[in-house]
Amino acid sequence: MREQKKKDGTYQKQSGVSNKVSDLKTIEDEREAREDSLDAQLQVFRRLLPVWLKQLSSLNDPRQAKKIKHKLAVVLLFGLLSFIFQMSSRRQMNSQMSQPCFRETLQKLFPELESMPHADTLGRVLETLELDALPTAHVAVVKKLIRSKKFATYLIQNCYPIAIDGTQKLVRDGQWHPEEWLDRSGDENETSWEQQYIYVLEANLVFHNGLTLPSLSAPDGMIVSRRRRVVANPKCAIAREGG
Repeated sequence: MREQKKKDGTYQKQSGVSNKVSDLKTIEDEREAREDSLDAQLQVFRRLLPVWLKQLSSLNDPRQAKKIKHKLAVVLLFGLLSFIFQMSSRRQMNSQMSQPCFRETLQKLFPELESMPHADTLGRVLETLELDALPTAHVAVVKKLIRSKKFATYLIQNCYPIAIDGTQKLVRDGQWHPEEWLDRSGDENETSWEQQYIYVLEANLVFHNGLTLPSLSAPDGMIVSRRRRVVANPKCAIAREGG
């Protein structure tokens, strides 16, 4: 079958995580490999960050001009970095990202981060920011990647596959949030439990090597009456390059 696909020109080389032991022999080798990996990631950030910051700078700042201490782009960059570093809460963001060594290193890597805002400032900005502002900036970055042919070797039959499906984004035990959240309950080992969660419709670019790139999320229309669980049927669309 593989030979037939090669003849037809439809064979795609599979890529995945190697199953061999590490080639690194010493601590110095590992340190050098980690530095190379970080340098490669930073090069990607440095190429994409100006595009993203340009989009953010054009957004309308919902805050009062006389009370602004941190630029809007700086606040949102702080939020992006907290996601990259997998901060699980505002408290963790404040306690870890404000440490002197962490802050100094971060500002050397990202000079645009002129100051370090409080996580609650980020929360208030996101609450009042226009709904379409961040998705628009995100789509601009994805378009730049497509125009620069970064995904050319990962296309399927010269197409960009787009997978559209419902997905859960946030979940928390108990009743903590407004009624806009969905909720579910059950019994396990004679103990009842209750959760609230957010469910959205998401479109992802999906490539043959397993790489997925989130494109858009649409919560509108996915919020239903409480005590109902949303189950979305998977759908698939094909977008041809240049379309």
